[in-house]
Amino acid sequence: AIMELMKKLVGVIAGVLLVVAGYVCWALLRPLPLLTPSVKLQTIDAQPFTSDKLDSGRGAIGFVNPANREISCRALGNGEEYASPKPTASIAKLITAQVVLGKMPLAKGESGPSLSLNSQDEASYWQDLAVGGSSVQMMAGQTISQRQLLEGTLLASANNMANRLAIWAFGSMDNYRQVASQWLRDYELADTIIGTDASGLDPSTKSTPTDLCKILLLASQQPILAEIMSEPEATMPSGEVIHNTNRLLGRDGVFAGKTGFTHEAGRGVVTASRRRIDGVTVIVGVVSMGNDSYNTAFRRTEQLLESSRRDIAVSQLKANTSVGKLSSTWGASRLVTAKPVTVPYWVDSPPKSKFVHYLSDEVDSASAGSIYGQLSLGNNQINVITERTIKPASLTWRLTHPF
Repeated sequence: AIMELMKKLVGVIAGVLLVVAGYVCWALLRPLPLLTPSVKLQTIDAQPFTSDKLDSGRGAIGFVNPANREISCRALGNGEEYASPKPTASIAKLITAQVVLGKMPLAKGESGPSLSLNSQDEASYWQDLAVGGSSVQMMAGQTISQRQLLEGTLLASANNMANRLAIWAFGSMDNYRQVASQWLRDYELADTIIGTDASGLDPSTKSTPTDLCKILLLASQQPILAEIMSEPEATMPSGEVIHNTNRLLGRDGVFAGKTGFTHEAGRGVVTASRRRIDGVTVIVGVVSMGNDSYNTAFRRTEQLLESSRRDIAVSQLKANTSVGKLSSTWGASRLVTAKPVTVPYWVDSPPKSKFVHYLSDEVDSASAGSIYGQLSLGNNQINVITERTIKPASLTWRLTHPF
Protein backbone atom coordinates (compact mmCIF):
# COMPACT_ATOMS: atom_id res chain seq x y z
CA ALA A 1 0.00 0.00 0.00
CA ILE A 2 2.82 2.31 0.87
CA MET A 3 4.55 1.48 -2.39
CA GLU A 4 1.36 2.14 -4.29
CA LEU A 5 0.99 5.51 -2.55
CA MET A 6 4.57 6.41 -3.35
CA LYS A 7 4.01 5.59 -7.02
CA LYS A 8 0.97 7.85 -7.09
CA LEU A 9 2.90 10.64 -5.34
CA VAL A 10 5.78 10.35 -7.78
CA GLY A 11 3.27 10.49 -10.62
CA VAL A 12 1.67 13.63 -9.21
CA ILE A 13 5.06 15.29 -8.68
CA ALA A 14 6.14 14.32 -12.16
CA GLY A 15 2.93 15.72 -13.55
CA VAL A 16 3.40 18.94 -11.63
CA LEU A 17 7.00 19.21 -12.78
CA LEU A 18 5.91 18.58 -16.32
CA VAL A 19 3.30 21.32 -16.06
CA VAL A 20 5.80 23.69 -14.48
CA ALA A 21 8.39 22.89 -17.13
CA GLY A 22 5.80 23.42 -19.82
CA TYR A 23 4.77 26.74 -18.29
CA VAL A 24 8.40 27.90 -18.00
CA CYS A 25 9.06 26.98 -21.63
CA TRP A 26 5.88 28.74 -22.73
CA ALA A 27 6.62 31.82 -20.59
CA LEU A 28 10.15 32.13 -21.91
CA LEU A 29 9.37 31.46 -25.55
CA ARG A 30 5.98 33.05 -26.03
CA PRO A 31 5.93 36.19 -28.18
CA LEU A 32 5.27 39.33 -26.18
CA PRO A 33 3.47 42.47 -27.28
CA LEU A 34 5.83 44.90 -29.01
CA LEU A 35 6.49 48.44 -27.83
CA THR A 36 3.52 50.60 -28.69
CA PRO A 37 4.01 54.29 -29.57
CA SER A 38 1.43 56.98 -28.97
CA VAL A 39 2.17 60.43 -30.34
CA LYS A 40 0.14 63.55 -29.68
CA LEU A 41 0.80 66.19 -32.33
CA GLN A 42 0.41 69.91 -31.76
CA THR A 43 -2.58 71.44 -33.51
CA ILE A 44 -2.78 75.19 -34.17
CA ASP A 45 -6.03 76.76 -35.32
CA ALA A 46 -5.93 79.31 -38.14
CA GLN A 47 -6.91 82.89 -37.34
CA PRO A 48 -7.97 85.78 -39.63
CA PHE A 49 -5.15 87.74 -41.28
CA THR A 50 -5.89 91.43 -40.74
CA SER A 51 -3.08 93.35 -42.49
CA ASP A 52 -4.75 92.77 -45.86
CA LYS A 53 -7.64 94.93 -44.73
CA LEU A 54 -5.43 97.96 -44.06
CA ASP A 55 -4.88 100.81 -46.46
CA SER A 56 -1.17 100.09 -46.95
CA GLY A 57 -0.43 101.46 -50.42
CA ARG A 58 1.60 98.95 -52.39
CA GLY A 59 2.42 97.06 -49.23
CA ALA A 60 4.11 93.94 -47.91
CA ILE A 61 4.89 92.44 -44.54
CA GLY A 62 7.47 89.84 -43.58
CA PHE A 63 9.58 88.29 -40.86
CA VAL A 64 12.88 86.50 -40.24
CA ASN A 65 12.84 83.09 -38.57
CA PRO A 66 15.24 83.57 -35.62
CA ALA A 67 16.14 79.88 -35.65
CA ASN A 68 17.46 79.62 -39.23
CA ARG A 69 17.31 83.20 -40.65
CA GLU A 70 14.83 82.19 -43.34
CA ILE A 71 12.73 85.08 -44.65
CA SER A 72 9.01 84.98 -45.29
CA CYS A 73 7.24 87.92 -46.97
CA ARG A 74 3.76 88.38 -48.40
CA ALA A 75 2.18 91.11 -50.47
CA LEU A 76 -0.85 92.98 -49.20
CA GLY A 77 -3.70 93.47 -51.62
CA ASN A 78 -3.89 91.78 -54.99
CA GLY A 79 -4.01 92.34 -58.70
CA GLU A 80 -1.67 93.78 -61.32
CA GLU A 81 -1.09 96.99 -59.37
CA TYR A 82 0.57 95.02 -56.58
CA ALA A 83 2.22 92.19 -58.49
CA SER A 84 4.06 94.04 -61.27
CA PRO A 85 7.49 95.65 -60.68
CA LYS A 86 7.40 99.43 -60.21
CA PRO A 87 10.15 102.04 -59.75
CA THR A 88 11.81 101.71 -56.35
CA ALA A 89 13.24 105.21 -55.91
CA SER A 90 15.94 105.23 -53.21
CA ILE A 91 14.88 101.91 -51.69
CA ALA A 92 17.25 100.55 -54.38
CA LYS A 93 20.16 101.75 -52.22
CA LEU A 94 19.57 98.76 -49.93
CA ILE A 95 20.62 96.61 -52.88
CA THR A 96 23.65 98.78 -53.59
CA ALA A 97 24.87 98.61 -50.00
CA GLN A 98 24.58 94.82 -49.81
CA VAL A 99 26.19 94.17 -53.19
CA VAL A 100 29.11 96.48 -52.38
CA LEU A 101 29.63 94.78 -49.01
CA GLY A 102 29.80 91.48 -50.84
CA LYS A 103 32.91 92.82 -52.62
CA MET A 104 34.22 95.05 -49.81
CA PRO A 105 33.03 93.55 -46.50
CA LEU A 106 32.95 95.61 -43.31
CA ALA A 107 32.52 94.36 -39.76
CA LYS A 108 30.37 96.16 -37.24
CA GLY A 109 32.18 99.27 -35.99
CA GLU A 110 34.70 99.39 -38.82
CA SER A 111 35.26 102.38 -41.11
CA GLY A 112 36.93 100.47 -43.91
CA PRO A 113 39.29 101.84 -46.56
CA SER A 114 39.33 105.51 -47.54
CA LEU A 115 38.91 107.09 -50.96
CA SER A 116 40.38 110.40 -52.20
CA LEU A 117 37.69 112.38 -53.99
CA ASN A 118 38.42 114.04 -57.31
CA SER A 119 36.93 116.62 -59.64
CA GLN A 120 34.60 114.04 -61.17
CA ASP A 121 33.12 113.32 -57.74
CA GLU A 122 32.62 117.04 -57.21
CA ALA A 123 30.94 117.38 -60.60
CA SER A 124 28.57 114.50 -59.75
CA TYR A 125 27.58 116.27 -56.57
CA TRP A 126 26.66 119.49 -58.38
CA GLN A 127 24.88 117.54 -61.12
CA ASP A 128 22.71 115.63 -58.64
CA LEU A 129 21.98 118.85 -56.79
CA ALA A 130 20.88 120.53 -60.03
CA VAL A 131 18.30 117.84 -60.87
CA GLY A 132 16.81 117.96 -57.38
CA GLY A 133 18.02 114.54 -56.24
CA SER A 134 19.23 113.80 -52.73
CA SER A 135 22.96 114.38 -52.43
CA VAL A 136 25.72 115.01 -49.89
CA GLN A 137 28.66 117.28 -50.54
CA MET A 138 31.70 115.61 -52.13
CA MET A 139 34.57 117.96 -53.03
CA ALA A 140 37.82 117.29 -54.81
CA GLY A 141 40.64 116.73 -52.33
CA GLN A 142 38.44 115.37 -49.55
CA THR A 143 38.98 111.87 -48.17
CA ILE A 144 35.97 109.72 -47.36
CA SER A 145 35.74 106.26 -45.79
CA GLN A 146 33.66 103.37 -47.05
CA ARG A 147 31.52 103.64 -43.92
CA GLN A 148 30.84 107.34 -44.55
CA LEU A 149 29.77 106.54 -48.09
CA LEU A 150 27.39 103.91 -46.72
CA GLU A 151 26.08 106.38 -44.13
CA GLY A 152 25.48 109.03 -46.78
CA THR A 153 23.77 106.44 -48.98
CA LEU A 154 21.48 104.99 -46.31
CA LEU A 155 20.84 107.85 -43.89
CA ALA A 156 20.66 110.88 -46.19
CA SER A 157 19.83 108.83 -49.29
CA ALA A 158 22.60 110.55 -51.25
CA ASN A 159 22.45 109.52 -54.92
CA ASN A 160 25.99 110.68 -55.61
CA MET A 161 27.36 108.54 -52.78
CA ALA A 162 25.43 105.43 -53.84
CA ASN A 163 26.76 105.70 -57.38
CA ARG A 164 30.30 106.41 -56.12
CA LEU A 165 30.20 103.33 -53.90
CA ALA A 166 29.20 101.13 -56.83
CA ILE A 167 31.90 102.47 -59.12
CA TRP A 168 34.55 102.28 -56.39
CA ALA A 169 33.74 98.63 -55.71
CA PHE A 170 33.28 97.43 -59.29
CA GLY A 171 35.08 99.92 -61.54
CA SER A 172 32.06 100.92 -63.61
CA MET A 173 28.29 101.09 -63.44
CA ASP A 174 28.02 98.33 -66.06
CA ASN A 175 30.11 96.02 -63.87
CA TYR A 176 27.97 96.90 -60.87
CA ARG A 177 24.77 96.08 -62.75
CA GLN A 178 26.12 92.66 -63.72
CA VAL A 179 27.10 91.78 -60.15
CA ALA A 180 23.90 93.23 -58.67
CA SER A 181 21.78 91.26 -61.16
CA GLN A 182 23.58 88.07 -60.15
CA TRP A 183 23.00 88.93 -56.47
CA LEU A 184 19.27 89.15 -57.19
CA ARG A 185 19.36 85.75 -58.87
CA ASP A 186 21.27 84.26 -55.92
CA TYR A 187 18.51 85.37 -53.56
CA GLU A 188 15.70 84.46 -55.98
CA LEU A 189 14.48 88.04 -56.30
CA ALA A 190 13.08 87.50 -59.77
CA ASP A 191 10.75 90.52 -59.74
CA THR A 192 13.52 93.09 -59.22
CA ILE A 193 15.37 94.80 -62.08
CA ILE A 194 18.64 96.73 -61.76
CA GLY A 195 18.41 99.93 -63.79
CA THR A 196 20.94 102.38 -65.16
CA ASP A 197 22.19 103.71 -61.82
CA ALA A 198 22.88 102.47 -58.28
CA SER A 199 20.77 105.08 -56.54
CA GLY A 200 17.24 104.39 -57.75
CA LEU A 201 16.83 107.94 -59.06
CA ASP A 202 16.34 106.56 -62.56
CA PRO A 203 12.94 104.77 -62.82
CA SER A 204 14.53 101.82 -64.64
CA THR A 205 15.26 100.16 -61.27
CA LYS A 206 12.03 98.35 -60.42
CA SER A 207 10.73 95.87 -57.88
CA THR A 208 7.64 94.56 -56.11
CA PRO A 209 6.69 95.10 -52.46
CA THR A 210 7.40 91.43 -51.69
CA ASP A 211 10.92 91.56 -53.15
CA LEU A 212 11.60 94.86 -51.37
CA CYS A 213 10.51 93.25 -48.11
CA LYS A 214 13.03 90.46 -48.64
CA ILE A 215 15.78 92.93 -49.59
CA LEU A 216 15.08 94.93 -46.42
CA LEU A 217 15.18 91.87 -44.17
CA LEU A 218 18.40 90.65 -45.78
CA ALA A 219 19.99 94.04 -45.08
CA SER A 220 18.69 94.13 -41.51
CA GLN A 221 20.60 90.92 -40.73
CA GLN A 222 23.97 92.37 -41.76
CA PRO A 223 25.53 93.77 -38.55
CA ILE A 224 27.25 96.73 -40.24
CA LEU A 225 24.08 97.77 -42.10
CA ALA A 226 21.87 97.33 -39.03
CA GLU A 227 24.35 99.48 -37.10
CA ILE A 228 24.42 102.23 -39.73
CA MET A 229 20.67 102.29 -40.30
CA SER A 230 20.13 102.66 -36.54
CA GLU A 231 22.26 105.84 -36.39
CA PRO A 232 20.20 109.02 -36.00
CA GLU A 233 22.96 111.07 -37.65
CA ALA A 234 26.50 110.92 -39.02
CA THR A 235 29.27 113.40 -39.88
CA MET A 236 30.62 113.68 -43.43
CA PRO A 237 34.16 114.73 -44.51
CA SER A 238 32.96 118.30 -45.11
CA GLY A 239 31.81 118.51 -41.48
CA GLU A 240 28.18 118.34 -42.56
CA VAL A 241 25.97 116.40 -40.18
CA ILE A 242 23.45 114.27 -42.04
CA HIS A 243 20.30 112.92 -40.43
CA ASN A 244 18.45 109.64 -40.74
CA THR A 245 15.27 110.06 -42.80
CA ASN A 246 13.51 107.20 -40.95
CA ARG A 247 11.06 109.02 -38.65
CA LEU A 248 10.18 105.82 -36.81
CA LEU A 249 13.74 105.02 -35.74
CA GLY A 250 13.89 103.94 -32.11
CA ARG A 251 10.11 103.65 -31.75
CA ASP A 252 8.36 100.34 -31.24
CA GLY A 253 11.54 98.34 -31.87
CA VAL A 254 12.37 100.01 -35.21
CA PHE A 255 16.12 99.80 -35.87
CA ALA A 256 16.49 99.88 -39.65
CA GLY A 257 14.80 101.12 -42.77
CA LYS A 258 14.95 103.32 -45.84
CA THR A 259 12.86 106.00 -47.48
CA GLY A 260 12.62 106.88 -51.14
CA PHE A 261 10.92 109.32 -53.49
CA THR A 262 10.73 109.99 -57.19
CA HIS A 263 7.79 111.25 -59.20
CA GLU A 264 7.49 107.85 -60.86
CA ALA A 265 7.66 105.84 -57.60
CA GLY A 266 5.88 108.17 -55.20
CA ARG A 267 6.95 108.08 -51.54
CA GLY A 268 8.06 104.76 -50.14
CA VAL A 269 9.10 103.56 -46.69
CA VAL A 270 10.55 100.19 -45.68
CA THR A 271 11.12 99.54 -41.99
CA ALA A 272 12.54 96.71 -39.88
CA SER A 273 11.57 96.26 -36.24
CA ARG A 274 12.56 93.85 -33.49
CA ARG A 275 9.28 92.74 -32.00
CA ARG A 276 8.45 90.46 -29.08
CA ILE A 277 5.96 87.90 -30.36
CA ASP A 278 4.84 85.07 -28.09
CA GLY A 279 7.95 85.58 -25.96
CA VAL A 280 10.37 85.47 -28.91
CA THR A 281 12.21 88.40 -30.55
CA VAL A 282 11.42 88.39 -34.26
CA ILE A 283 12.64 90.84 -36.91
CA VAL A 284 9.58 92.09 -38.75
CA GLY A 285 9.72 94.06 -41.99
CA VAL A 286 7.00 96.23 -43.51
CA VAL A 287 6.83 97.97 -46.88
CA SER A 288 4.58 100.78 -48.04
CA MET A 289 5.21 102.11 -51.56
CA GLY A 290 3.47 104.51 -53.94
CA ASN A 291 2.28 107.00 -51.31
CA ASP A 292 1.35 110.59 -52.06
CA SER A 293 3.25 111.94 -49.03
CA TYR A 294 5.69 110.80 -46.37
CA ASN A 295 3.06 111.49 -43.72
CA THR A 296 0.84 108.92 -45.41
CA ALA A 297 3.74 106.49 -45.89
CA PHE A 298 4.78 106.59 -42.23
CA ARG A 299 1.19 106.39 -40.99
CA ARG A 300 0.62 103.27 -43.08
CA THR A 301 3.93 101.84 -41.89
CA GLU A 302 2.93 102.30 -38.26
CA GLN A 303 -0.38 100.56 -38.93
CA LEU A 304 1.39 97.61 -40.51
CA LEU A 305 3.84 97.35 -37.61
CA GLU A 306 0.91 97.24 -35.22
CA SER A 307 -0.97 94.65 -37.27
CA SER A 308 2.11 92.42 -37.31
CA ARG A 309 1.40 91.69 -33.65
CA ARG A 310 -1.85 90.04 -34.70
CA ASP A 311 -0.79 88.49 -37.99
CA ILE A 312 2.50 86.86 -37.00
CA ALA A 313 2.68 84.23 -34.28
CA VAL A 314 5.41 81.93 -32.98
CA SER A 315 5.16 78.24 -32.13
CA GLN A 316 7.83 76.94 -29.78
CA LEU A 317 8.86 73.52 -28.55
CA LYS A 318 11.59 73.39 -25.93
CA ALA A 319 14.13 70.58 -25.78
CA ASN A 320 12.78 67.55 -23.87
CA THR A 321 9.18 68.48 -24.61
CA SER A 322 7.02 65.38 -24.39
CA VAL A 323 5.26 64.55 -27.65
CA GLY A 324 4.13 61.04 -26.81
CA LYS A 325 4.94 57.75 -25.15
CA LEU A 326 6.59 54.44 -26.04
CA SER A 327 5.18 51.71 -23.83
CA SER A 328 4.73 48.04 -23.14
CA THR A 329 3.29 46.04 -20.27
CA TRP A 330 6.78 45.77 -18.69
CA GLY A 331 8.14 49.33 -19.23
CA ALA A 332 7.58 52.74 -20.77
CA SER A 333 9.39 55.92 -21.77
CA ARG A 334 8.30 59.37 -22.81
CA LEU A 335 9.10 60.41 -26.36
CA VAL A 336 10.70 63.87 -26.18
CA THR A 337 12.16 66.45 -28.56
CA ALA A 338 15.95 66.29 -28.91
CA LYS A 339 16.36 70.05 -29.31
CA PRO A 340 14.25 73.22 -29.24
CA VAL A 341 12.46 74.53 -32.31
CA THR A 342 11.03 77.99 -32.97
CA VAL A 343 8.65 78.53 -35.87
CA PRO A 344 7.19 81.96 -36.70
CA TYR A 345 4.16 81.75 -38.96
CA TRP A 346 1.27 83.67 -40.48
CA VAL A 347 -1.80 83.25 -38.30
CA ASP A 348 -4.01 82.26 -41.24
CA SER A 349 -1.65 79.42 -42.26
CA PRO A 350 -0.24 77.82 -39.09
CA PRO A 351 2.41 75.10 -39.44
CA LYS A 352 1.21 71.51 -39.70
CA SER A 353 2.65 68.79 -37.46
CA LYS A 354 3.71 65.40 -38.78
CA PHE A 355 5.50 62.48 -37.15
CA VAL A 356 7.63 59.96 -39.05
CA HIS A 357 8.93 56.76 -37.40
CA TYR A 358 12.61 55.93 -37.80
CA LEU A 359 12.71 52.73 -35.74
CA SER A 360 10.75 49.73 -36.90
CA ASP A 361 7.50 49.22 -35.05
CA GLU A 362 8.66 45.66 -34.41
CA VAL A 363 10.89 46.34 -31.39
CA ASP A 364 10.60 45.22 -27.78
CA SER A 365 13.29 47.47 -26.27
CA ALA A 366 14.86 50.90 -26.68
CA SER A 367 17.87 52.73 -25.24
CA ALA A 368 17.62 56.11 -23.56
CA GLY A 369 18.39 58.89 -26.05
CA SER A 370 17.88 56.72 -29.12
CA ILE A 371 16.21 58.45 -32.04
CA TYR A 372 12.74 57.02 -32.40
CA GLY A 373 11.41 59.32 -35.12
CA GLN A 374 11.23 62.82 -36.52
CA LEU A 375 8.70 65.52 -35.84
CA SER A 376 8.00 68.07 -38.57
CA LEU A 377 6.56 71.43 -37.63
CA GLY A 378 6.04 73.32 -40.85
CA ASN A 379 9.40 73.21 -42.68
CA ASN A 380 11.32 72.48 -39.48
CA GLN A 381 12.37 68.96 -38.47
CA ILE A 382 13.53 67.79 -35.05
CA ASN A 383 14.43 64.33 -33.84
CA VAL A 384 12.25 62.63 -31.25
CA ILE A 385 14.14 60.47 -28.77
CA THR A 386 13.32 58.05 -25.95
CA GLU A 387 13.77 59.64 -22.54
CA ARG A 388 14.69 56.41 -20.71
CA THR A 389 15.76 52.88 -21.49
CA ILE A 390 13.15 50.17 -21.97
CA LYS A 391 14.85 46.80 -21.55
CA PRO A 392 13.49 43.55 -22.97
CA ALA A 393 11.16 41.73 -20.62
CA SER A 394 13.17 39.98 -17.91
CA LEU A 395 12.96 36.28 -17.03
CA THR A 396 11.28 37.15 -13.75
CA TRP A 397 8.72 39.35 -15.49
CA ARG A 398 7.94 36.65 -18.03
CA LEU A 399 7.44 34.03 -15.31
CA THR A 400 5.29 36.25 -13.08
CA HIS A 401 3.10 37.80 -15.82
CA PRO A 402 1.28 35.02 -17.61
CA PHE A 403 -1.38 37.39 -18.91
